[in-house]
Amino acid sequence: SYDEKNDVVRVTAKPVALPELVETMTINLMNVRDEKAVIAIEWEKTRVPIEIETDVVGVVVPQIQAAMKGEGKKPYFQAAMFYYEHDLDLKQAVAWIDEAIKEQPDAMWVIYRKGLILAKVGDKAGALAAAQQSLELAKKNNEPVGKEYKRLSEELIAKLK
Repeated sequence: SYDEKNDVVRVTAKPVALPELVETMTINLMNVRDEKAVIAIEWEKTRVPIEIETDVVGVVVPQIQAAMKGEGKKPYFQAAMFYYEHDLDLKQAVAWIDEAIKEQPDAMWVIYRKGLILAKVGDKAGALAAAQQSLELAKKNNEPVGKEYKRLSEELIAKLK
């Protein structure tokens, strides 16, 4: 009773030979990114990779804009990072990361990310100052997260010099 018109999706994929035998059929998600991923179906000595893509920016940006216009707590940090990671309005990302820092002035991870955003904008002095501030906060934190942000901040400072 199969009817092609009822198919939800149809893809064309090029099978790839595998060097090792896969005894049990598996379905893997590979190369997962915000906008795309690969579904790989493997069995015996064959992999069939199927690339899937989505317009995450087109979906998320209107949600961010609505959240920023709405009442209550704003997702400043998340919005700033989304704009940074997707090369959107970086001046807006700076404004939002500044608001996130006002909410958490001692959050080394937020201040470190401000350094990343400012570096991407081309504000080397501002990025260096943020990385230095993050480093100072990280040095006061003896937990693994403090050690990691110490390392990250030092790397950013070295990169900016």
